[in-house]
Amino acid sequence: MVKDLCRFCRQIDDGNNLIDPCDCYKKFDALRVHQKCLQDHISDATAKQRERFNPNLHPEFCSVCRKKYRVKLKWHFGTKRLWTVKSFHSYIEGFVMTITCMMMIFSVYIVVAKESKRSREEGSNEGSGVGFLLPLVVVSLLMFAATVRKIYYRWRANQMEADILDVL
Repeated sequence: MVKDLCRFCRQIDDGNNLIDPCDCYKKFDALRVHQKCLQDHISDATAKQRERFNPNLHPEFCSVCRKKYRVKLKWHFGTKRLWTVKSFHSYIEGFVMTITCMMMIFSVYIVVAKESKRSREEGSNEGSGVGFLLPLVVVSLLMFAATVRKIYYRWRANQMEADILDVL
């Protein structure tokens, strides 16, 4: 009976539970894997790729033979990484951005309130002189929304996991 070794977890198996996801098994006998190990490898490699923003890392390709794994994947939102350091980093970024936006809005409110009070005391019918604030507030809110969106997508990408539906 031939015993094979999973290339990811290095556990010895009788070969019945191991799959050949790429062409490496034709060249090297010891490059077969458990389906669960391959699934974890693809999910972790995807998180590393997104973390480093490295387009050259291809988690769906074998690092030895450079061919695409012959598996059908289904991506889903996972809860395995909700309480990791990276997730907390995203939570803190979102919290700080929200506080900053609230402080900015409050500052604009104070400036507008003081300017309108000053113009009432002077009795002038001219504009209050705060017309420049509206475009500034709009641009700041757009920048805030774009930043929060980027934080959210980075957090969500870190939470994605792959399930192997079928070995082709």
